Amino acid sequence: MSIKIRSKKFHYRFMVAGVSYSGICKGCEIPPGASAREIATLKKRAEHFEASERTRILRENEEQKEIERDIRRNKTVVALVENYKYELTGGHPVLLDEAFELAAQKPSRRIAQSSYAGLKKTYWQDFCAYIAHFYPDITEISHIRRLHCEAYVKYLTDNGRFRKEIRYTVQNGHMSREVCYHRSKLLPGHIRCFIN
Repeated sequence: MSIKIRSKKFHYRFMVAGVSYSGICKGCEIPPGASAREIATLKKRAEHFEASERTRILRENEEQKEIERDIRRNKTVVALVENYKYELTGGHPVLLDEAFELAAQKPSRRIAQSSYAGLKKTYWQDFCAYIAHFYPDITEISHIRRLHCEAYVKYLTDNGRFRKEIRYTVQNGHMSREVCYHRSKLLPGHIRCFIN
């Protein structure tokens, strides 16, 4: 812990964990013609600045050691990549509810018709409703595994769509009306539409 005056500025220098840290104490410049009392108060302010810098660096070192401990707990490379994939890629977890909108925002070579995109959205909503009912703990798309998708396809072939109520709007000139009906089974060709 040392504070020194160099060119009318207070500089700090200290060592933490074998590493030397030094720099200028911000806000502690000595004005021209300053009295000894003003210099003493500026020195106290510089000591407080140095103490705050030291505690900040100690806190950062502790956080870094904790991160290193967590990384060492991973036994395989696969576990390490799985546990730190968002830090490695700079991404964030994607919720099932917002996955379709995020996928629709991506640029594509061909622009789909709005009716086709609407069908795909209803298929996705049906899948999300199935997952929410049978696997309520799954909320992120990264937690969906192959077995969940296989179980959904099995449900489609045995029982038809999960949400039996089909609702859409019919536009007829300047009038529009909402149509709603129930469908229990799916045709084999429709199951392929759900999967693709």
